[in-house]
Amino acid sequence: MKKIYVFLFAFLMCLSGGMISTSYFSNAEDISYREIVVSDAQTFVSTLNSASTYNDPTVKIILNDDLDFTDISLSSLYQERRTFQGVIDGNGYTISNITLSSNMYYYGIFPYANGATIENLRLSGDINFELTSSGTPIYAGVLVGYGINVTIRNCELYNTTITTAGDSEETVNHSTDLELQSNITFGGLAGRLTSITSGQSQNSRIENCVNYYDYNIEVNRDSLVTFGGIVGSIGGGSSIVNCLYFGDINVTNNISNATNSQYFGGIAGEIEGEGSRITNTANGGNIIFANDNATGHRGAIVGYLNCPQVASNYNVNFSYWTQGAINFYGNGYNLVSDKLSQVSVINMNFLTNSDYFDTRELGFNFSETWSMINSEIVLQNFQEFYYEFSSTLDYGEGRILESVVFSCDGTSSQTLTTKYGKEITIELSFGDNYIGYYRLSSVAINTNTTLSTDYYQLEEVTNVSGRITGYNIRITASDATDGAYSFNLATIPYSCMVTVSQDAIDNGQGGVRVVGASSSTTSMNLFFSDTNRNINLQAVGSGIYTFAYWEIYYRDTNGDFTVQGTLSEDMRNNVVINQQFGSAPFDREFMLVAYFTDEEAILISIDGFTDDNISGITISGAQFEGEAIAVSPSSSSVIVEITTSRGYVLDVEAFTNSIARLYGNNPTDTLIVSEPLIDDEGRTTYQFRLNMRYMQDSLEGRELNLTLQLAEDGSANGNDLLWVYIVVPIVAVLIIGLIIFLIIRKRRGGRRPKAPKEKKQNYRDYYI
Repeated sequence: MKKIYVFLFAFLMCLSGGMISTSYFSNAEDISYREIVVSDAQTFVSTLNSASTYNDPTVKIILNDDLDFTDISLSSLYQERRTFQGVIDGNGYTISNITLSSNMYYYGIFPYANGATIENLRLSGDINFELTSSGTPIYAGVLVGYGINVTIRNCELYNTTITTAGDSEETVNHSTDLELQSNITFGGLAGRLTSITSGQSQNSRIENCVNYYDYNIEVNRDSLVTFGGIVGSIGGGSSIVNCLYFGDINVTNNISNATNSQYFGGIAGEIEGEGSRITNTANGGNIIFANDNATGHRGAIVGYLNCPQVASNYNVNFSYWTQGAINFYGNGYNLVSDKLSQVSVINMNFLTNSDYFDTRELGFNFSETWSMINSEIVLQNFQEFYYEFSSTLDYGEGRILESVVFSCDGTSSQTLTTKYGKEITIELSFGDNYIGYYRLSSVAINTNTTLSTDYYQLEEVTNVSGRITGYNIRITASDATDGAYSFNLATIPYSCMVTVSQDAIDNGQGGVRVVGASSSTTSMNLFFSDTNRNINLQAVGSGIYTFAYWEIYYRDTNGDFTVQGTLSEDMRNNVVINQQFGSAPFDREFMLVAYFTDEEAILISIDGFTDDNISGITISGAQFEGEAIAVSPSSSSVIVEITTSRGYVLDVEAFTNSIARLYGNNPTDTLIVSEPLIDDEGRTTYQFRLNMRYMQDSLEGRELNLTLQLAEDGSANGNDLLWVYIVVPIVAVLIIGLIIFLIIRKRRGGRRPKAPKEKKQNYRDYYI
């Protein structure tokens, strides 16, 4: 049972410990900072003098302007030991012209720091150390005197620029004069950095820092000196990565036969401890001894390498120097390294060659971190960058690009100067007449070099119709984005569909065509562009079908034409429609659908006929059987064919007069197609051509009722008693003529007496 209790106790302790540990590191990585924004030197001093600023890991001081300490003393900060544990973000601004003094043995803007982070800060102008003589070792650096688990990143000690009488700019290095009379560990950025790994979440580290200061050192006492261009000494697993020193270290030793060792290094005076390391560094300056003595040691990178050598963990590697054949050894220790060598020049090409450096580190990134200006390698953090629009494209009223504006921190202008890291929005606006016809294909910078898409974010600006009215291009101020901009545009061709309804397709109701085309079709694609904006379309009905109305549809998110739009009443009902792409409703890809109807057809019916007197009637080829026949109202040639039975004829004059009244003032000379035709059976066929365009306005209810007037055919055309009509008159004439002959003869005396016959002499006389 006791074992169970012991196990449960151990389990709860582990769980509790795990929770405590997790909470600790979570808080270390995600601190809610108490931000203090500082815009002037006096506020900076009062902020640091506040008791709440020190010993508070949540404090974060952010500079909002350059701070010049020419007339403001920092000495009041260092009358007692205070530990800075928070963050100072220089935000790309500069602290200049400072004097550092102390009544203790730590010197720096932050004399003593633990777990602090100092970043994005430039130090310039005159920097003076008022060092006091003391038997206690002094730790001095411009930023930090003594630091434990401190991070210094993106910081720079830089020279100033002066103007000569000839108005030309000349770069001059500032120098710091140090008269050393005490044991001292001194570095450009920090005196001593070390690390305590127990219970800490970070080791001391200096990265992406550069120093352009010269140091004139005069040793006037037999003292221990450890001096480095970046840091005096590092230990306990601390590291220096991607750092450069371009100043000279001039040493004058006034003590002969000194017994204390003196170490001078271009990057660090001393590096000690197995885990400490210097990687990806370079020294472009000189270490000059005015009067050498046996106690002084100098190294282009490290003055004193005080580390046990471990082959798998090189303490100094991938580091280079330019000046002289300086021994690259510490105090009796041979270096084991990947790459250490003297080179002729340290420039951007050299620093960006990955063959020279440890690629496990960030390296020298000249796109985002480093910059080369006036042959000097500096940090972009502290530069200003200029932006303008290159007028290589049309620009101005009525042009494709109506405006190009650079905006940053609430300020908008056609040119802009801003600091590194600021977000800039380039606002492109198309001219009203070009909205929707162009898209941005690429961004060009400085003589039309295409800017990589890695350096900008693109946002389309559209109107309610979804057409592109311009762009917002977001960039970050840096070397990679600095310069004159131009923009490559590509035309947007719009493919729009014009078709007829499904009923029209199924039933052959009609088609569509471009006005002027000789034929129509049920569907066609139209291509609109900046130079081809206007197309006139016409819906063409077929047969009895006429145009009814148009409907318009837009694409949905899937690219299908399902979103119904709205046409004006004039557009919707007009058989000819003008499409000007870019103007509503034709301001995006669309599908225009034509619908047709037979409600406009004219119904022709014929009254006044019976089966006996009419042999047949056809209207436009369709047999009329008593039901009205529909014809197109636009047809100019509706053929009506009427065939009468034998013995009947059509009153053509009455029929044509009734139609002519519907024609109004239009000509009627084409009503009769030809003379009536009589077939072998005596039937007479009449043909008439009706122009519905002339008469439709005169009709009521779109109905045409024709009335036929027939008469018996007096010409006996086709009569079955034709012989009677011929023979009887002839016989009658003969009889009447005979009677008349007899009457006339009687009136003239009757019959004359016959002459006596002559008696024949014999039988032969009758035959001869």
